[in-house]
Amino acid sequence: MIFDLDDDRCLDPGRAGAKAAWLARGRRSGLPILPGVVVAADESIPYVQAGVDALPKRGSGGARLVVGQALLPDSLRDEIERSSAHLVAPMVVRSSSPLEGSGEWSGAFTSYLEVNHAELPKAVTGCWASMFTVATLERFTAVGIEPGSATMAVLIQSALMPDFGGTARIDGDETTVIGVAGSPAPLVQGWDPGVHGKVTPTGEILGAEAIALMGESIIGAVAAILRHARDTTGANSCEWAAVGGDIFLLQLLRTAEIRPGEEPVIPQLTG
Repeated sequence: MIFDLDDDRCLDPGRAGAKAAWLARGRRSGLPILPGVVVAADESIPYVQAGVDALPKRGSGGARLVVGQALLPDSLRDEIERSSAHLVAPMVVRSSSPLEGSGEWSGAFTSYLEVNHAELPKAVTGCWASMFTVATLERFTAVGIEPGSATMAVLIQSALMPDFGGTARIDGDETTVIGVAGSPAPLVQGWDPGVHGKVTPTGEILGAEAIALMGESIIGAVAAILRHARDTTGANSCEWAAVGGDIFLLQLLRTAEIRPGEEPVIPQLTG
């Protein structure tokens, strides 16, 4: 089953995964988030089970091969084709696991960039296969979760060609904006530390390197959008991209960073 990101069912992390559920909530709140479609988490069940069955004899590599090379049924391939027809290629295909509501799973699963329509089914199974990388299996072990007990939705959106991208988080009354030139992928994947800017409660923008790279207007705009996201969805961190001066949110998350003395509140995404 495929859901449009604006479908009410995408508000349920159990159906659409945490990543898509946060973005669906953000779109309802008027945040700058691209449209998209979601392959429902339940569609992953037989493929995840096939990977689990392959693990004992074939290990991580064999399990990934079994899942990644699996063919989707014609009905699901046709539904993906119809549902994504309005999306402009190239596209980005990303995991959206219910587990990704927790920051400890950030970066655990695979994303595919610059995907055309014909490549979508392969990218979907590739996302599912990433549940069986050595690093991801180690995370499952560390938190005491059996790989076969987790499902994964897959989020499909048109790709952006960012001038700048990065992450941002709210720390008490201040907002930290971290950025790199171009795609945020090197920052998110840990290859590039990025430059750090900070917006104070009075609106002052700090961080000479960040200002030199991105300019005060982008840093200020990212901070303002994240504060709006916090007020409307409960998120206090994000991944963002800037294209021609416009800011887009690629991911929203509620992290453990909270105001001093404040009790953490995790919003219910099912309503």
